[in-house]
Amino acid sequence: MIISAYILPHSPLLIPSVGRENIIRFKHTRGSMERVALLIANDKPETILLITPHGMHSNSSLVLNVAQQYILNFKDFGDFSNRLTFKPDVETMREIQNLFVGDENLILSTEEALDFGSSTPLFFIGDKYSKANIIPIHTSGQDLDVHYQFGKKLQEVLVESEKRITIIVSAELSHRHSLNSPSGFLPQAKKFDQKVIQFLQNKEYGKLLNVNKKNHEDVHECGLRPIITLLGILDKYKHEANLIGYEKPFGVGHLTMQILF
Repeated sequence: MIISAYILPHSPLLIPSVGRENIIRFKHTRGSMERVALLIANDKPETILLITPHGMHSNSSLVLNVAQQYILNFKDFGDFSNRLTFKPDVETMREIQNLFVGDENLILSTEEALDFGSSTPLFFIGDKYSKANIIPIHTSGQDLDVHYQFGKKLQEVLVESEKRITIIVSAELSHRHSLNSPSGFLPQAKKFDQKVIQFLQNKEYGKLLNVNKKNHEDVHECGLRPIITLLGILDKYKHEANLIGYEKPFGVGHLTMQILF
């Protein structure tokens, strides 16, 4: 059963050994991430389902990573000191595979090294609670509705599971909030992020699903597909969205949100 769900940012700069002197710019987001880690530690989930937009990517299928173990590291960002290992939830992953047999919308991989979209949230969670097994799922280049329908189908396994499952959505909003942004400045970036947060809080999911594809590509976000996948999973679930934090250091929108059941 699903016991909790969160939307978390994933910038490696949140990690002290990577961000170094820049870490002060993430004061509020780091505080929000640490708060979420404590909430998860209190819930004691047996499984953490990670939905990430990074790492293994297919334009035509979502990817389920069924490795024998998962290694968190930030060596691509110059950090060779942090290295945590997590185990897979083999039983639940097998049920997911069975559910999607013959469905070309899900393919498998066996990559032990976790992408930074998975590693950053797990860095904070693992500091407080490291007993959960994990299930990494990578979004695709397909339209939002495909991800919503995928989530609805995935719900069948998660709802019927006897395990306590927490869902972590790794997502960042627009990357174009300032002249120093990775993708440059775009005036519409602020409004885009505000609308996404508003739609989530008001449960106006139809509006979120119908965001113009060109608009969300123009703002250079990497969060809508993972978020929409979560909304599919939560279809027919009674829930509320609790905004824990939002800031945009270095011109990237960092959203921290808790889904309350």
